[in-house]
Amino acid sequence: MRFVALFLGITVTFAASAAAAPIVAGTTHLPTTAIQDITLLSGTSLNPNGPEIVFAGISGSGVMTLNRKAQAGSTIAISSVAGSQYFGSHPFLGDYVFGIVGELTEFNFSGSIMNVVQNPADPGYATGQPSSFKSGEFKVGGARFGFTFLSGQLEGRTLYTDPAFQFSALFDGLPPSVGTTLLNSGQDVLNVTTIDGEVVATSSNRRIVVTPEPATLAVFGAVAAVGLAFRRRKRAVPTAGAEAERSPVPLPAADAMNT
Repeated sequence: MRFVALFLGITVTFAASAAAAPIVAGTTHLPTTAIQDITLLSGTSLNPNGPEIVFAGISGSGVMTLNRKAQAGSTIAISSVAGSQYFGSHPFLGDYVFGIVGELTEFNFSGSIMNVVQNPADPGYATGQPSSFKSGEFKVGGARFGFTFLSGQLEGRTLYTDPAFQFSALFDGLPPSVGTTLLNSGQDVLNVTTIDGEVVATSSNRRIVVTPEPATLAVFGAVAAVGLAFRRRKRAVPTAGAEAERSPVPLPAADAMNT
């Protein structure tokens, strides 16, 4: 009898273990707000005569879409990141979008979720559904991101950061809870350059906050409206030569711009 009980115990344990399945490949949509501080440097083509100016809390709203590979071991690779276009507006910078813009595509951003833990009580545990995800260490980044002006004196112009950037966060679900903050885990101060390589500003204090799902509809509506207005203006994005010939933007006093 003791042998039978031991055999049954081993069988039950094996069956419970065999019921676990790695999380399947798929997509995870993250409505988010991205925030950063922009410092406009003095003595550049954008600000040739004025002092250095800090624009604190420059933000935009968008949706980050994680293209997940199937879980391998305790890691889920993020092969690419779609969306990630953050639209916003500032009294002196005008309308803008930053993230995957200009010549960048979803394949310029990638990441991973490491040390994945699944919840055996979840109904999707046996088939590896995303709902069974309990926790994991998320990282995402790329070589650079862009910043495109949609209105104002710099309309159509795109700037890029340098060098590489990275964000990290502890996820408690796929998607993670509202309020989860992806913090900068790479170099804090990044250069912001024109397409011909001139350093005109810096980006720092970057973070991305997960927002409620209903915000997605508002974001898509805003994206559509901005895109339509931009197309109606039919303003072509200038070449490097055309950008070099543009005059600097007339800027207000530094005190008025430090918002």
